[in-house]
Amino acid sequence: MLEYLALPPIQRGFLALLTAGIAFPLIGVFVIRLNLITLRFMLMHGALLGSALAMGLQISPLLGSLVVNLLLIFILIAVTRRGDIPTGYATTFLMVVSIALAVIVIYKAGVPAKDALSILWGNIYAVRGTELAINSGVGAAIILFILILRRRLTAVLFNYDVAATSGIPAETYRRIILIGTGITIAISMRLVGALLLDSLVLLPAVSSLLVAGSTGAMFLVSSLVGLFSALAGFILSLWFDIPVSAGVTLTSALVFGIMILIKHFRSSL
Repeated sequence: MLEYLALPPIQRGFLALLTAGIAFPLIGVFVIRLNLITLRFMLMHGALLGSALAMGLQISPLLGSLVVNLLLIFILIAVTRRGDIPTGYATTFLMVVSIALAVIVIYKAGVPAKDALSILWGNIYAVRGTELAINSGVGAAIILFILILRRRLTAVLFNYDVAATSGIPAETYRRIILIGTGITIAISMRLVGALLLDSLVLLPAVSSLLVAGSTGAMFLVSSLVGLFSALAGFILSLWFDIPVSAGVTLTSALVFGIMILIKHFRSSL
């Protein structure tokens, strides 16, 4: 197994996965606490559209996903700014339009079925040096954002309305979180695919909610769970010759089950 780690594509994939495992679950905490689940679906479909466009134009799928997801986020912010249109309604509309456009692009551009399916499954061994740099930069930005603004973000997550009336720029932070979520979903789809990205973004965050007693602990536990899931899942994939995404998902699900047992044990004391 160790000889595989000498191969550059596996090294890049391993480093990208570890970085994502540490940082991306932190975005998952925001998604859960701010009730942005429908946003996640919109961004998954947006990343699919962006990847399809990129394949048709023969450019980086990650670049296409990032551009389309950021465009969707800016549209969402614009149409929900006044509060007349609920965020859930807008994300549902944009999600449906995105998947329809993705199907049209795949059909008209003649994107091979195998390449189209790769968008859904992801492939960390196809990560290029530039994409690894983007992945690392985004991960570092997420961590710094939380470390620098931890107290204010804690207030926003505890009660958005109270934080806003207390002079905290809650709406500005919310928009930054939306942009960060769009970027994170696009990169996660590149690593583990649309069908399994929840194992990297959401499941560690949900696991932390079961045992953490504070927002700070929530961030810490979700990051540790994500790191362990990424590392153990990668080792499992090499050891048993299974897709990395499946290894990460199984590990993350196992940790989630352990957290449920811990919570049950605590409540029974």
